[in-house]
Amino acid sequence: MSHRSFRFSRRRRRGPAWLLVLLLAVTAAGAMLASDPEGGGRTAAAEAETPAGADRLEGVARVIDGDTLDVGGVRVRLHGVDAFERGQVCDLPTGGWPCGAAATTAMKSRAEGRRLVCEVRDTDRYGRKVSRCERDGLDVAGGW
Repeated sequence: MSHRSFRFSRRRRRGPAWLLVLLLAVTAAGAMLASDPEGGGRTAAAEAETPAGADRLEGVARVIDGDTLDVGGVRVRLHGVDAFERGQVCDLPTGGWPCGAAATTAMKSRAEGRRLVCEVRDTDRYGRKVSRCERDGLDVAGGW
């Protein structure tokens, strides 16, 4: 991972930062429509928690942030993804912008309320299942 210039900050942002966030959201929505033109993700009720030690999880996703989900009641960290934290604000030459919110919004457009199938690869130090997750056969972290 390369080092990124960022700083946690709660200051009010001025300038065209909102435009960048809007552009990111529109781009994410466009990518979703390109991969799923009908937008027809299933929204069935979440399945019961998968037993400990299972190497496959299935269920409806609830997005926590850009790289963390709850899938069928199990906390999942996406394998190979290191996204900004939900409340993180990143500095740009034009000022700060809510990069964490942008990452969370992008992941919500891919996974929120959708049925996912996850292949568990490991468990991290926080007890999250480090997994590769798919929606309708497509990796939800693809292209990141």
